[in-house]
Amino acid sequence: MVLLVLYVLLPLAAAIGETHGAAKQALDSVAAVVEGTLIRREALSRHSIEHATNDFPSLTRLVDAVSELIKTATEKITVSIEPASKTASLTECVKLMDDVHYNAADKRTRQNLRNISEGLESIRIDKGQASCSLSFGEALKGSVERKMVAEPQMQSLLKIGEVTLTDKVGGQTPGKHHYETMYQDLLGHMSFSDERFTMVEIGFSTGHSAEAWRKFLPSVDLHEFEIGCIPGCHCNKSTWNTQRDGLWGRSHPSHNDLGYMKLHCGDGTEKDMLTEALKNASAPYVFIDDGSHGADDMVRAFENGWPMLKEGGLYFVEDMAESYAVQNGFVERMAKPLARDLMAKRDEDMEMRHISKDLEWIRCMEQICVYKKSR
Repeated sequence: MVLLVLYVLLPLAAAIGETHGAAKQALDSVAAVVEGTLIRREALSRHSIEHATNDFPSLTRLVDAVSELIKTATEKITVSIEPASKTASLTECVKLMDDVHYNAADKRTRQNLRNISEGLESIRIDKGQASCSLSFGEALKGSVERKMVAEPQMQSLLKIGEVTLTDKVGGQTPGKHHYETMYQDLLGHMSFSDERFTMVEIGFSTGHSAEAWRKFLPSVDLHEFEIGCIPGCHCNKSTWNTQRDGLWGRSHPSHNDLGYMKLHCGDGTEKDMLTEALKNASAPYVFIDDGSHGADDMVRAFENGWPMLKEGGLYFVEDMAESYAVQNGFVERMAKPLARDLMAKRDEDMEMRHISKDLEWIRCMEQICVYKKSR
C-alpha cells in the first residue's frame, strides 16, 4: 500500500499541489505518514503479522490523508471543468467589443452581455471565422507567464515598466493600465532578438513609455510622435517633460534624433507628418496609438497609419475606454465595423474593405486592442 501511494498517488498530488494550497497540505500529510511508515519497513519485514498490526494507526492516518487528497483533487477537477475559453456568435462578438473594455469603476464603459462576459479577459476574431474566441479569468496571462518560463532570456515588460514609470503597466495603481500581458505575448520574443525593426508610437508625453520600449526591445528603431513639443502649442504643455530632452520653448527642427529614439514634433495622426518622419525608416512592424484618444484622432491615425504598416505587422490602440467619452467613438466607428468585416462571408459585404482586406485578426483586452495585418 505504501508503494502504491509513493509511486502512483504522490506524482498526482505533486501536480495538484503546485497550484492548490489545500492539496499541498494533504500532500505534506501523506509524505509525513509515508516517511514514518517506510522507516519501519525493515522492522515490519522481520516481524510477524501480529507485530505489523501495531502500525495500524499509521496506516489509518495514511488512508485518511490520501482520502483528503483525493477529495481536494476532485474539487479542483470540478473547478477545472469550467471553461477557460469558449466561442460566441457574430452578433454576440460585436456586442462583446464593448464588454471587454467594461470596468465597473468607469461609468462611461458598458456591459451588453453580462451572462457571457462576466470574467471576460480577452476576445479574438479571426478572418473568415463564424465565431470569436473568448478567454476568461487569467487564462491568457497564465499562458504568457508559462511562455516566459520556457524562454528565460525573454525580458519582462512589467518589471521594466515599473522602473521606467510608464503608465502601460501596473494596473492596480490608480491612473495605470495592465497592458503588459498583451505586449509581452506579442512582442516578448523581440526582447532578446537582434533583428532590427521599426516601431511608431503616437504620444511621447513624458517619455516614460519610450524609455521602457528602449529597454524592453533592444533592436528597435523607435519613432515617437508628440504634438505637445511644437513651439507655441499648448495642447500638451502640462505633461511635456522639459527636463529630459530640453526641447520645449526653443526653435528646433520637427524631427530630432535623441540617440535612443527619434522624436517627431508634430501631429502623428496626419499622413504628411507620418510620411515625412518615416521616409528613411523601414515599414513599421509595430504602430501604437497612445495619443489624444479623441475619436477623430484615433480614426485618422488608423486610416493613415495602417497603410504604412509592414505586412504581418501589429497596430495597437490604447485607452479604449476613452472611446465612450463621446457617443460615436472609436469602438462604434472602427472597432465594431472591422469586427463585422472579419466575420463577413463575402468581401463585398465588408463595411471598411480598404482596411479589412488586409486584416488577419483582432484581439482585445480591457482598454487595448491589436490589429494584425496579413502577410
